[in-house]
Amino acid sequence: MSKRSQTIILSIVALLILSGLIISEVSSRTSFKELVIDQIGDSHGSQEIFLISISEWNGNSLNKSIEITDMETINKVMNVFADLKLKRSESDHPDLRERYRVRIQPDNGPTLSVNFADDKIMRIGNSFSIHKKYGWSYEAVGGFDLSTIQALLK
Repeated sequence: MSKRSQTIILSIVALLILSGLIISEVSSRTSFKELVIDQIGDSHGSQEIFLISISEWNGNSLNKSIEITDMETINKVMNVFADLKLKRSESDHPDLRERYRVRIQPDNGPTLSVNFADDKIMRIGNSFSIHKKYGWSYEAVGGFDLSTIQALLK
């Protein structure tokens, strides 16, 4: 095989590897809007959230729990997450010894849950979808503050 053929083959292999790395990096990033808010709304935007429940867990025992049905507080909770950007966490099984769970129930459609391992690590579940993105753990990137959720439990 000539040197030119070897160079072409190595270039193609390098390009394929680089493409795979770029695709992997892009698919590991998402947003709360994509995973939750877009799943709640329908094409006309008429879907409403009628209940948010927030609970604090310590291991397998429930410490505190509240249910929110008032629209003003529901909007306040959803605003906490509104612009949240997520990056797939290297740890698919974060330490969930002490965590918060936020369950979002719209009028019609999937129940969505957000389980927090700490201030930044979370896992999002969708009762209607088994898409692989709902099985991953995510790290919140860029200024996420869990204190609003924690304050509602006090």
